[in-house]
Amino acid sequence: MIYLLLALILVSVVFALVRLVDTLPRYAPAFQQILGSALGVADRLGFGQQQIGS
Repeated sequence: MIYLLLALILVSVVFALVRLVDTLPRYAPAFQQILGSALGVADRLGFGQQQIGS
């Protein structure tokens, strides 16, 4: 019974990860916008991209 429960949990996690991978590209523009905003704030605070990348 325990092995069945563990297998069910594993299948559920794999299914969730597959759905996440399918859905994630839809949010790429939002991630780019957030990154751009964060880099803008960092630039205003005196941190350049070269400093952030290091």
